[in-house]
Parts: sequence; C-alpha cells; structure tokens
Amino acid sequence: MKLRKKRKTTFDLNKYAEKWFEDKTIRLRPSTIVNYREQFKYNIIPYLGKFKIKEINEAVLQEYVNRLVRERNLSAVTIRTAYGIVAEILKKVSKQSTFNYNIVNDVSRPVDNKIVRSWDEEDIRAFLNARNVLLNLTRHYIGLEIQIQTGIRMGEVLGLRWRDVNFEAKTITIRQTLAKINEKGSYGLVPEVKALTSYRTISIPEMLCESLKNHKAMIEKEKRIVGNDYKNYDLIVCSKTGNWVHPNNYRRAFNVTRDALNLPKLRCHDLRHTHATFLIGILKFNPRIVRKDWGTHELQQH
Repeated sequence: MKLRKKRKTTFDLNKYAEKWFEDKTIRLRPSTIVNYREQFKYNIIPYLGKFKIKEINEAVLQEYVNRLVRERNLSAVTIRTAYGIVAEILKKVSKQSTFNYNIVNDVSRPVDNKIVRSWDEEDIRAFLNARNVLLNLTRHYIGLEIQIQTGIRMGEVLGLRWRDVNFEAKTITIRQTLAKINEKGSYGLVPEVKALTSYRTISIPEMLCESLKNHKAMIEKEKRIVGNDYKNYDLIVCSKTGNWVHPNNYRRAFNVTRDALNLPKLRCHDLRHTHATFLIGILKFNPRIVRKDWGTHELQQH
C-alpha cells in the first residue's frame, strides 16, 4: 500500500479558511464565528490575502504581526486572536500538505500588559446601595447587580430568563446569551453551547435573591399593563414590553448609574473583575479559592 504524498500548496489562505470556518461552525457559538469572520476580513485578508500558502514563511508572518502593531490601533489581545486564527488555519493546512507548521511558533507577538480595572469594597457597597440613594434608577440595574454578584458576562445576563433562576436552590443557570448573530452586527438570543452534559450553574447570595424577587414582581405588573402586546421572552433584563435590551443601551445605563454615584470610571465589562472583590470583601470568601475564571468556579464561604 502506497502512502499518499502530501501535496504542495498553491492555494491561498482564503480557500483553506472557508473549510476551517465550516468546521468551527459546528462547535462554536454563532457570535464567536461572527467575531472570527470579522477578524479574518479586517485583520487578516488585507495583509495575508495576496500570498499563496507556499509563499508564507516566518518572515511573512512576522511582518504581518509587525504591520498590525504599526498600522492598526489594536489591543495586544486582538492581535494575538487574529494571529491565533491564522495559526489554526495553517495547522490544518500542514496536515494536508508540505507546509512547515513549526514556523508559526517562532513569530513574536505583542504581550498584553493591560491593567485590569475593578472597584474596591467601598465602591461596590456604594453601587449596591443605589436603590436607596438614586431616585431615577435604571430598570436595568438588576442586571448590573447580577454581574457584580455572579461574575457572568454582559451577554449572559442579557439572555438570562426567569426559568433559569432557582430561588429555592439559590442558583442561576446559563442557557442562552444575547449575542451578534450575523456579520451585519445584528443581535439575537442564542442558545448556550452545552459543556459535556450540563449547562453552567452558579450560586447566588441571598441579597441577590431578594432583588430578583422584587424585580420579578415589577415585571409581572408590567405584563398585566401591556397585555397581549408584551413580548414574553421570559427575560430578567428587558424593556417595559418584554423585549431584549441592546448592549449599547445596557452599557449606557451602567455609565449613568456609575456617574450618578460618583464612582471611579469603569467599563461595564470590568464588573466581571469587580466580582472577585465582591466575593472576598463583601461575602468573605477565602481568597485562595477565588479563581481567575469567575464564571466556572465552585466556592466555599469561611
């Protein structure tokens, strides 16, 4: 039996990329695929699209990374993500051809030195006391409470439904997210990818349970007022008619609340990092068991 010889690569990166995207679509969220396609369109093809695979070497890849650093106002994380896509496509190529994949690992990439911002314990207490001091508090404040007290992402909190809350067990389960669903940037509710045999379930403190119960009572009242026109998506964070909330509007609600309380500038995304301070400073968790990935840990109070 003769072994089939690996062929030389005369195709360009785009041809192999389409097959790579096709395979990834089976395993990744639609929003992730959309983000990867945007990376490919804007941060890869303009620089590597003219090269045949056989022309790509270490020097070409290093110059590609250097140009991203020089010519684009991109974060180190974005550049590393773009290069990671290129690397994965080339790895696929190497399994079918004579392309030397080892050169991929020899390319220097920028290091992420970004400072992680978060509030301290006093700031968190002030934010969680907003209901008692702000007259015109945003209806989306409940989502911000959830983020600080659970560490889940914005898209996850915007997709959270009442059926995902177990008041008796004091848990929430992530079963869907609000995410980009196409390259035009449109948003929609997307089922969460199941990890092995279960979805991600997170414990919530008693103080959040009480806030959720009060918010649910408000939602039920709005349902009765709106009647048949209410969009019953079962969402916790929603408009007065039950529709999902656009991330830009949610971020704006956070910024207005933060500024009204005269708290340090922080992005809505940074609430995920602030969650660690909440666990240690407010709930008195043992710092040793507060892991870097807040969304997946098991915690014990001491």
